[in-house]
Amino acid sequence: MKKSIVKYLLVILFANLLIKSESFAQDNIFKVYLVNGNVQLQGKTDSNPKPLLVGKEIYPGSTIITSENSYLCLQNQNGYIMEISKAGKFKIDDLSKKAKKVNYNVAKKYFEFLLESIKETSGKRTSFSLSTERSFFDTQRIATFLPKNCNVMGKSIKFSWFPEKNAEEYTFILKNNFSEEITAIKTKDTTFNLDLNTLKIQKPGFYHWCVTTNTGGKIRMSDEPYIFIIDNNSENMINADIESIKSSVDDDNSIIGGLLIAQYFERKNLMQEAYNHYFRLLKYTKNLPAINNAYMNFLVKLSGKQ
Repeated sequence: MKKSIVKYLLVILFANLLIKSESFAQDNIFKVYLVNGNVQLQGKTDSNPKPLLVGKEIYPGSTIITSENSYLCLQNQNGYIMEISKAGKFKIDDLSKKAKKVNYNVAKKYFEFLLESIKETSGKRTSFSLSTERSFFDTQRIATFLPKNCNVMGKSIKFSWFPEKNAEEYTFILKNNFSEEITAIKTKDTTFNLDLNTLKIQKPGFYHWCVTTNTGGKIRMSDEPYIFIIDNNSENMINADIESIKSSVDDDNSIIGGLLIAQYFERKNLMQEAYNHYFRLLKYTKNLPAINNAYMNFLVKLSGKQ
């Protein structure tokens, strides 16, 4: 009887060791998702380092070698995302110790979406300007920019449009879903911040907006894009997802984290929030085709030309 119990306990102990060993191995295996610049890998048995390519799996005992102005994004099999953007030598065993457990469900889903959108990232980064963005939109009327035929959230909404030649003043108009005018505000700017608390705005609800101007006695008008203001419960769920994505990266200023969040908002059709994250990424990243291509795809989608 005692022998049977001992044998049973040994089997359980051995099974637990296997599970822990497998878990440890998963923590120590990283997959390469983004590479930019000169990044090399020297495996445990390699005599010389070799160029590191997207899709490569990196095993314990390996060393990553990065150069100036390079960028590398890795992910272990438990979902933790790690980035290297400085020159140096990095042992994969040391990187594994920094990895932490994360709520991977949301991050994994949008990481896969992200990979689909950047499978072909080549060429140099384009310099974006107002004229670049303007070229995506209708030139026959005042061109509205954001928010445009999308969902919105928050306590205030920032509306924006492109400047009209010789226009000195614009009238911003907000209508409900029955085309009834809710407010009309004159402004000399090409943006207008609407405080939802000052108006009787229903959540959830559809609204339309447009801009008019008088140039030389001629009235010019924009298109009338819709917005859908989401309810508070939906907004809370979205904020929870964002926190989950943030927990999967190792830095508050993470490039891939910012791109994941931008893509998340884009998938949720929250285009103003997506634009804010793309704009921030474009300001502080250099020579990263993934960022450039993602933003170009965003502009195409926003303009309705896809």
